[in-house]
Amino acid sequence: MTWFYDDEGLARGPLDESGMMSLIKAGKIYAHTLIWHQGMELWTEASALNPFWWQPVIEQPKKSAETIASSPGLSHRSPIPLAPMEVPVKAKSEGLLKRLFGGKKKS
Repeated sequence: MTWFYDDEGLARGPLDESGMMSLIKAGKIYAHTLIWHQGMELWTEASALNPFWWQPVIEQPKKSAETIASSPGLSHRSPIPLAPMEVPVKAKSEGLLKRLFGGKKKS
């Protein structure tokens, strides 16, 4: 089974069971981290789906609801994971008048 996990609003994965265990041991995934796999309707906390993953791991404190609500891009959770996105590079703006009327000067 392949898993995806929530990384501050972005879906990361796919990972197999050993990949998930590696990230748990590295402190990248916690029991309260939302995870998903194909066939699931909604994202669910990892500890609810696979409690055996958390036996040897010390749980880190959860982020407060205030911290999560103030994080950019976390207004809601999608039942389908979103692919990681790169920030587009903005082109230099020419200004509204140049775009409307062109940049040519009158002679």
